[in-house]
Formats: sequence, structure tokens, C-alpha cells
Amino acid sequence: MRSLLHSFFVSIAVLLAALAPPAGAQPDLHSRADVSLLTNGSEGYTFSTFDMARDETSRYRIYLAVPRKAPPRAGHPVLYLLDGNAVLDILGTRPALLEAAGDAAAPPVLVMIGYETPARFDVKARAYDYTPPVPDKPALEDRSGSGRPAGGAETFRDFIAGRLKPEVDARLRAQGEARLHAQGKSIDPSRQGLWGHSYGGLFVLHVLLTHPGDFQEYYAISPSLGWQDGWIPRQAKAPPARPPAPVALLAVSGADEAGEKRRRNPARAGPETPRPARASGEGLWDFAAQLDARDGYRARAILMKGQSHGEMFAVGLEAALREMVEETPTDAIKE
Repeated sequence: MRSLLHSFFVSIAVLLAALAPPAGAQPDLHSRADVSLLTNGSEGYTFSTFDMARDETSRYRIYLAVPRKAPPRAGHPVLYLLDGNAVLDILGTRPALLEAAGDAAAPPVLVMIGYETPARFDVKARAYDYTPPVPDKPALEDRSGSGRPAGGAETFRDFIAGRLKPEVDARLRAQGEARLHAQGKSIDPSRQGLWGHSYGGLFVLHVLLTHPGDFQEYYAISPSLGWQDGWIPRQAKAPPARPPAPVALLAVSGADEAGEKRRRNPARAGPETPRPARASGEGLWDFAAQLDARDGYRARAILMKGQSHGEMFAVGLEAALREMVEETPTDAIKE
């Protein structure tokens, strides 16, 4: 029997929304991001922006939100968030959430990894960065006929682990020297989190399965488990690398996202199409249960009724922030 340190639970909660949103609601991939939070500011956080180039073709805009509150003795936890332009946009519409995070006993530093575009999403760049490589498909496409290259998750992961994290650490040390407690730290290296939605959630699971020591807390929101015929769930069937320290996964999805896709694309719902009613939820539940059975992993899946795939972006962001600051149990969150 596993020790208490590694004995974790898989739990699922079906949370009810007051009104169900329109079926098929998707994130707006092309609207302009509202970045006014950078100039309007927040009572709990200070904001800064810097750009980094991975290579001659890939550049990132990093939005850094640092708590005004002095770090606890162990240092601030840090949450790395994909689709940073859209995350910044969402945080600007939810000031109470941002203030609650800033007022926590251990408020997290937020590192929003965006792109050099005024749009909320860079569709082409994220399709490459967030999707894992498939060994027998060197010329991988996001989806057949899309023309968008895919399979760059390892390159993107190398950029985050090898370049971005050291850069963030250096900037936080420089900003925080005057605020540190005696013998305190600017950041807590044992509480580093990674968050992503949809393809971003796919990337979170890829890093968790292949490099679990990169982070200690993983947040996969509506992950695209069906990508490339379920590539990530198939990889999870093999024993994952054992993490150097216990890691936690919180996976959150709409309860009927698979059914939502079928309603949106009725032409694709032929006899060969998997049963949609609970397929998305069952897949996430199975993934979490399988991972939770491994030593060193804690995994939970939460399904939410009445939330579309697109709306899960904001709902999942709130769930992760509340979980990280331990303000309320995640399964008590209602939208």
C-alpha cells in the first residue's frame, strides 16, 4: 500500500450553473485583447512586460504580475499561464479574483506567456507550441488540412524550463530584494504551477507525463484529449516518469464538451463517431484515475455542467487561482 505521502484521491464534482450557456460557445480566437490592466493596475499586484525570442521565428510577450505583499518566508508560489494575452484580458474583467489572490497568505506570482499580437490568441503559434510530437508523424499538422504545423511542445517546454524560468527568477530577485524577510526567499521553488486551456491543457498534460519535475502543480482546463486520436491518453497508459517530488493535477472540463462538438459539427457525427453524451468527461475521469494510481501523483477531475468549452477558459482560470491560494476548496466553486 502506498504511503500517506503518495496516497491520493481522485474526486469528481458536477457543479451546476444558474443558466446553461448557448451550445457550442467557443473562445473568440481573433478578438483584440484588452490589456488595460497593465496601465490601470491592481491593488494587489504590480505589472510589467518583457519580450523573449526563442529563435528567429518565435517570439513571446511575457506579462508578469508580482504581488505587492511581501513574500512569505518560503517565497511566493509562481503560476505560469499559457495564452497569456487572453489570461490578462480575463483578469481585467475579474478584479475581485485578482484582489483575492493578492490578499492571500502566500499570493502567487503570475507569469502570463503570450505572443506579440494584439489578439487574444495567436492561433498558428499555439497550434505548434502546445501540441506534442508524434514520433511516426514528422510533418505533423494541427488537424488534417489546416496547414498549421504542430508538434512543437518539446521545443516550447525547453524554452520555458531553460530560459523563461531563470529569467523570471532573476527579475523577481531584482524586484524583491528590498521586501524580503530575514532569510526569506523571493519565490518558493517547491510551488511552481503550469496552467493551460484546450491545446494549452494538452501541453500541460504532455509536460506532466514527460517532465513531471518541471512543476509541482498542474492545471489542465478542457484539455484536447481527442487530438491525434487520443495521443495523450494513449501515452498515459505507459508508466509515466516518476517525479522527484509529489506533483498534483487538477483537470477541469465542461461535462458535455464532446456533445457540444457534435452539435456544432453534425456532419461529423456518423456511425463511427464515439458516443458523445459523457465522452469528454469519461475520458478526463479515466485519465485522472489512471494517473492518481501512480506513486508520486495526485490527480483530480472536476466536471462542470452548463459550461461550454470556451467559457471554461475563465472558469478554469478561477479554479486554478483559488486552488493555488487555498481560498476555498476547488469543488466548492460555483459560476
